[in-house]
Amino acid sequence: MANVYALTEKGKGYFSKMRDNSSLFQTEGYLVLDDLFENGTDTTSEIARQTGLSSGEVMRKIEEFKKQGLVETLADL
Repeated sequence: MANVYALTEKGKGYFSKMRDNSSLFQTEGYLVLDDLFENGTDTTSEIARQTGLSSGEVMRKIEEFKKQGLVETLADL
């Protein structure tokens, strides 16, 4: 089973501001949020495949962003 993740409204606003800060480009957090921003929704494995991060790295960032209210779980497939 795979969870499907998406940015919350708060996450969309946060990432829009983050995009203006070039020093954050290519960080793990930026890559995960960028993937969700561009694709709308994604699973951990899809994010990992598209960003080049490991599934563990993606999950750590997803969990961090969920605690901050930036990412939400939409479904468990």
